[in-house]
Parts: sequence; structure tokens; C-alpha cells
Amino acid sequence: MRGSSRLIGFFVPASFERDTDAYRRAQLCVAFALFLLPLTLVRALTIIGSGLGEQVPLVAAVWFCLVAALLVLKRTASLWAAGNLLVLALFASGSLMAYSRGGVGSPPLIAITALPLVATFVAGRNSGIAWGAAVAAEIATFGVVQGILHRELSDGLSPGHRIRVETIGALSLTLVLLGISLAFEWTKSLALEARAQAERQRLLAEEAGRMLQADRMASVGQLAAGVAHEINNPLGYLTANLDFIEREIQRIRAAEPGIVGSELADAIAESRQGIDRVGLIVRDLKTFTRDDGGTPVAVDVREVCDASIRMVDNEIRHRARLERRYADHPVWVRANETRLVQVLLNLLINAAQATPPGQAERHTITVSVETRGDTVALAVSDTGVGMSPDVLANAVRPFFTTKPVGVGTGLGLAVCDNVVRALGGTLNIESAVGKGCTVSVTLPRAAAPDAVPTVPAPAAREETALRILLIDDDPLIIRAMSRLLRHHAVTAKANGRDALSLLRAGQNFDLILCDLMMPDLSGAEVYEHVVALGQGLERRMVFLTGGAFTEAGREFLERVPNPRFEKPIRADAIDAILSAARAS
Repeated sequence: MRGSSRLIGFFVPASFERDTDAYRRAQLCVAFALFLLPLTLVRALTIIGSGLGEQVPLVAAVWFCLVAALLVLKRTASLWAAGNLLVLALFASGSLMAYSRGGVGSPPLIAITALPLVATFVAGRNSGIAWGAAVAAEIATFGVVQGILHRELSDGLSPGHRIRVETIGALSLTLVLLGISLAFEWTKSLALEARAQAERQRLLAEEAGRMLQADRMASVGQLAAGVAHEINNPLGYLTANLDFIEREIQRIRAAEPGIVGSELADAIAESRQGIDRVGLIVRDLKTFTRDDGGTPVAVDVREVCDASIRMVDNEIRHRARLERRYADHPVWVRANETRLVQVLLNLLINAAQATPPGQAERHTITVSVETRGDTVALAVSDTGVGMSPDVLANAVRPFFTTKPVGVGTGLGLAVCDNVVRALGGTLNIESAVGKGCTVSVTLPRAAAPDAVPTVPAPAAREETALRILLIDDDPLIIRAMSRLLRHHAVTAKANGRDALSLLRAGQNFDLILCDLMMPDLSGAEVYEHVVALGQGLERRMVFLTGGAFTEAGREFLERVPNPRFEKPIRADAIDAILSAARAS
């Protein structure tokens, strides 16, 4: 068996995958050829021994057809061509022997009635029909010739009616065998179609589930974006008011040391830490929900890891201790930050779900970041259940999952692999049952981004007061910003229309601070109206935003050169804005 398998494998092209219809047809094709070669040789020796040497070239031609069929199969992987060459060899040899022995009733002619069956199984339904017609035509020709001549072709035959019976019998056998082969093909095609239909229905069900999941994720993304924006406004005036209080306390303590206790300063510092933590959460939400069009920028992988860890910290803490092993310097790659966060989230969630809950003291999830020459190596390791060889082999195949229905879609690692490849990197998985798993990501290292010049806060209040137009729909933001800008001439408006009315009336301002996302006129629309005034005031506009969550808002910020500051805005950022306005 092993020898025949090797022999068949020698002739069957490697492009035919095992356990497929094409592979089985190829095996049948080779089997026929290997069976007929010795029979053809024996027949040739018999002919030579009986003194019929003139037929040897025809037998050699049959043998040539068999060898040619195998070569066609091996070199072109064409089952249709190879199968028909084999049937041609059978047809030629059967016809030759029938002619030499004579008559419709000769065994060789009866034998070729099986050719349509062979052609159908080896080369397909169309070949079976064609060869069925050819065989029927030859048998009919033999019958007609015998009937017209009323004599045997070579040896003695029965009277004429026997010729008709034999002809009808041979034709009937041909048609029956052809019908059997076509019925077999038809039944098989029905089974394949039923299987394909079931597969299509399964894929449609999975696609519907993915679309539902995508729709839910889009809704969650919109909700998160809205939450981030709404949090940013109160966070903005809390930050501004804390800055104001902190500066006033510093001024009072400088004038009268000891009048303000250190405990009050500590309380303010602690409040500042709390606000900063909320700000990090909001920033992470914006990173996760933002669609920045795939534009690659220089990002520090360590910061991306930290942001991702904060998002899934609650998922990890009940399952394992988390360890960070980072390089002690920024590690830059050029990537879409959102996509990179998506990769890290998937890897961290997989690591957490592979670790049994309630045993956090026994398990560890490790996130490591290091540089290796021109590449950056990022790895997420866990001490969880690990993967078997079969699971590991299919881990990045789309829709492959070992999780229960409703828990996993089988797309997590496939998406990670695609994202990493798009960034010019590689993703590798090492795992064994009971020994945990390590997913390693290698990315090209990038140069550090150019430093953004900052204007230091002035040591003392400058004498020149600026005329400032402040546009924001949140009254508490207006009040908090007005406190920080109390030494300047601030005109505050809660909507863009009122602000435009002032500008159309001819009022002039040194600086226009404008919120981007407002319910009536957005900051982008206010900008376009200011441009239309033709006074050049649009160059004095600075945008304050809690996040551009609309396509129009993102496109606008990419298009205009004006400065923009993310809320919550710190006092030192305000000082930088004022210094830039004075310099212009």
C-alpha cells in the first residue's frame, strides 16, 4: 500500500490537496494507467506471438497514450486532459481488438461499453457524455456494416437477426452504464450543493453575527465618544478652577508666608492627581473610539501599552498579577495609534481569558517592550492554560475560536495579525498546553518625533492686556476660563451666532478662543463665517476641543493650520496661547 501510494503520489501534482474530489479523480486516473500498461504489454506480446506483427504499432500508440496521460497530469494538473487521453487509449485498444476478432459480439467491443463510466469518473460528466456517444456510434457502425454485408468480419457469426440483437444489447449496455455514471455525478453534485448551501447559510449566520457585533461596537464607540466629550467639559472647568486656586494660593503665600497651610496645598495637589487620572481615562476613551483614517504617526509603544492596560485592568486584576518590563527610554514606531491599541487590547484580553479566575496570586501576565537594533519587540505573555498544537496551528485563522458561542468571534488574533503585517511587522505565537502562551510582535523602529516647541509660562503677569473673544456653550467653562484670563479684556459668548454678530459689527479682537463642538454653529462653521468676513481674524482663532468625533470635525482640524488644544486645558497652556497671541 505504501509503495502504491508513493507511486500514485509521484504522478499526482502536489497542487491537489488530499481528501478532495480532484485528488481522488487523479488517483483513479493513475490507477487506470498503471493497470492498463501491463495488459497492453501482454497484448502486444500475444499479437507478436500469433504472427500479427502489423498491429504492434497500434498497440504501441495505445501505450504512448497512457504514458502521455500521466505526463499531462503531472505537468499541467489537468484531470480533464489526462482522463480523456486514458479513455482514448482504452477506446483505441478495444476497437483494435474488436476489429481483429470481428463482430459486434466480440468481447473487446462489449468491454468498451464501460468507457463512458470510466470517462465520467475520471474526467467528468461532459467527457462521459462525449465518450458515450463515440462508443455508441462505433457499436452502431459495427452493427450496420455486419447487417449490410450479411457476413462476418473475420470469424463465423450467427444469422442477421443475431447481429441486431447484439447491437441493441451493446448500445443498451452503453446507455445503462452512462446513465449510472451520470446519476452518480448528479447525486454527488446534489450532495456537494447541499453541503455548499449549508456552508453558505453558516457563513451568512456568522456574517450577520459579525455585523450585529460591529453595529454594537459602533454604538459603543459613539457612546464612549459622547461620554468622553461630556466628561471633558466639567473636567475643563475643574482644571481651570484648580489652576486659578493654585496660582492664587502661590500669590498669597508669596506675599504673606504662612497664611495658607501646607495641608490646603496638599489637598489641591491630591485633587490635581485625581483630575489627571480622570483625564487619562478620557484620553484612553478617545484613543479607542477615534478613527483617524489610518494615518501613521510616531507613537511610544510604552504609552500605548499603558493605555491598553488601563482599559482592561479590571479584567486582569482578578486573574493574574500584571508585570511591565519596558525599556527605560521611549520606544517609537510609526503606526496608527488606534489600531495599535486594538492589537494590545486583543492580546491582553486573550491572555486574561486564558488564565483561570480567582487565582491571581498564582498567575502572571507580562507585557514587555524592548528595542532590538532596527526593530521593536513587544510581547504579551501569560501563565494560563496554553494551546494544543492543533489550536496553535489555527490560531490566526479567521473565525477559528475555542471560546463558547457568544464569547468569541474568532477574529481577534486574525485582526491583530493583519494590523501588524500592515505596519510591516510580524506576529508570532509560542504556546504549549499547561505552559501558558507568549504572543510576540515585531515592528520596524521609528525615529523620535520632532519636539514641539513650547512657550514657557511667564514668571510674572505681562502688562499688555489682550482683547479676547471666548466662545463656548458651557457656562461653567466660560466662568472658569474668565477667572484665568481676568487680567485681560474678555468677551464671552455661549454660541457662535452671537459671537459672529460682534465681529460683523466691527469689534476687533487679539485672540479668539472657540470651542469646536457646539450644538448650534460648530467651531468649524464659525471659522468659515469669519473667513467670509475678509478681515483676517480667522488667523487669530485657537480651537478648544474635547475631541473631534465627527468626520467633518476631523477633516476640518486636518485642513486648517490654526492651533488647537485638547480639553481639559491647563493654565500653562493658556499662558502659551497668550504669549503666541502677543508675539503675532
